Amino acid sequence: MTSDLQSKKLASTGTVFAGPGRVKGLFIYSKQEGTLTLRDGGSGGTIKIDLVADNPGVYVNIGAGGVRFETDIHATLTSIDAVTVFWG
Repeated sequence: MTSDLQSKKLASTGTVFAGPGRVKGLFIYSKQEGTLTLRDGGSGGTIKIDLVADNPGVYVNIGAGGVRFETDIHATLTSIDAVTVFWG
């Protein structure tokens, strides 16, 4: 899949993108330890990325082709202040 890189910032649980894509990177902002879970197929879908963050600002670069989401990209933020997801 070749496309321009896109991004979206979320401050609460929700859909990042309602279509297929490859997550290439994440910027996570958290004042306390929390978890970020990205699922393919909505809030009950397959877990593709599951991270713990406890730093004020963390950038996670996902190399190669990124992580493929077939249906959509859904983020669950637990004690995370915000996340910016980069996908293409």
